[in-house]
Amino acid sequence: MLDSKLNKDELAYSRYLTMAEAVFVGALDNLRSVVVSAKALSGIDYGHINQQIQSLKAERVTSAESSSLIEQQMDALQKRVEIYQKSQQHISTVLTENEQAMTELDRVTTQLSLISSQQGMELETAMEELRLLAQRAQKYSTR
Repeated sequence: MLDSKLNKDELAYSRYLTMAEAVFVGALDNLRSVVVSAKALSGIDYGHINQQIQSLKAERVTSAESSSLIEQQMDALQKRVEIYQKSQQHISTVLTENEQAMTELDRVTTQLSLISSQQGMELETAMEELRLLAQRAQKYSTR
């Protein structure tokens, strides 16, 4: 499609291609990050941890056992819950960013397909938005 709308020697051609590649590479990096986070989360049984917390809360009320030990156990479990929740949030954020990047790439590509040489400024604006999106994708892939 790009070849049919722009000459390979035009600046807009290379700029669009560079931005599209940057978005693509950023999206792949983000997906790799999601895979790593998901693998890390697979070792955390969120439901079981919550059951343990509830059991410890009940035990704290009825037990004469040292409440300090129960509090330490609950604190450790709560920290694991927080790790799980932060990782889930990270995954959601990265996947949302990828969706936004792909949507923007689709929008710019569609705009490019409709463009004639008189509408070059609209393409420039769209590519600038795509460039900014590629930068955001890069930022997320380094987290």
